[in-house]
Amino acid sequence: MTMRPVHPSPQPTPASPLDFRRVVNPYGPDWTLLQAVRDADHAALPDPAYAAARRALAGLHHLDAAGVVPGLGLPDLVDRLIRAIGAGDGGLAVLGDPWDDVVPWLADRDTPARPIALPERDAAGRSPLSGLALDGVKLLLVRPPEFRAGCPWGARDWHTLADRCAAVGAVVAVDESLAPFTARPVPGSLPGLVRLRSPGEAHGLPGVRAAYALLPGELAGRVAGLAAPSALPAGTLAVLEALPGAAGFLHETLPRVLQHAGSLAAALERFGPVQHAGGPVVALRLPGAEAARTALAARGLLLGGDEETLLACTRRPGENAALVAALAEHLGVGRGRQTESPAPAGSRVGRGVFRLTGRR
Repeated sequence: MTMRPVHPSPQPTPASPLDFRRVVNPYGPDWTLLQAVRDADHAALPDPAYAAARRALAGLHHLDAAGVVPGLGLPDLVDRLIRAIGAGDGGLAVLGDPWDDVVPWLADRDTPARPIALPERDAAGRSPLSGLALDGVKLLLVRPPEFRAGCPWGARDWHTLADRCAAVGAVVAVDESLAPFTARPVPGSLPGLVRLRSPGEAHGLPGVRAAYALLPGELAGRVAGLAAPSALPAGTLAVLEALPGAAGFLHETLPRVLQHAGSLAAALERFGPVQHAGGPVVALRLPGAEAARTALAARGLLLGGDEETLLACTRRPGENAALVAALAEHLGVGRGRQTESPAPAGSRVGRGVFRLTGRR
């Protein structure tokens, strides 16, 4: 079946690198949000209470507007959370993979963040989160494992994590930027939970610094009070206010994105063990991954990972095919035909199963 284009977005020129390192909707930008930015009144100061944006986001998530706090990107919200909770002096920890946007920002500000590795699940399949060492932690930043193609958590894992944090009096802040891609949102009724959303990736507008937090009302008041008056520009607020009307773009494009990711996972299986948790990220275990990444970068194909793993965030079929062909040529493997077929639910595994280390 031929899929009609969502809009006539420009395709990369031969001189443009294809960046597979960041999760972003390759069918963006969402013209609904782009038009909202263009139509915003940039000559007027925004409402310092951001009432319209808070009402729109509260309606989108069926919550009270008092529990919604808009922000200028995730670093802004994390900064205010740290100050509101008093976690800046050794009380901050990061569980799992580092946050690409937030961790470098913390390092620049000399804010210590304790890294905590994701523990292995035991042979009985019990949640590995009940025994986390969280002594002294006031704020735990969590990026769900499917950000790096890891095995996704179920509701029991999230409840276990919330109970463990509640036992030590810690607040959990979860990066939900990938939730629209995976259709596996964090359970919203957990105590002490802060949900951080950055819609730019799912709507193909990663350069728009729009973000918001969903959090308990009392903490929301403290976090909101730490923002400078009228700190958010009119374009950012326009994006947040327009999100409820932009759901159609996600419904039309994200199933395609997941289909492309499944096809990319299948095409990469001939090179080594593949892990794909059903989201947009595919991981390939490959000896000499660092050398392969360097060789592909010379061809204008940018990938993430570490010395043992290549990580690719899916793009459109033709761009994925270019990656597979370049990797086959680098490895001296005969070129095969990449097919476009629906991705199966759950994990997709090639010639073996492996666990990502969390190294970038």
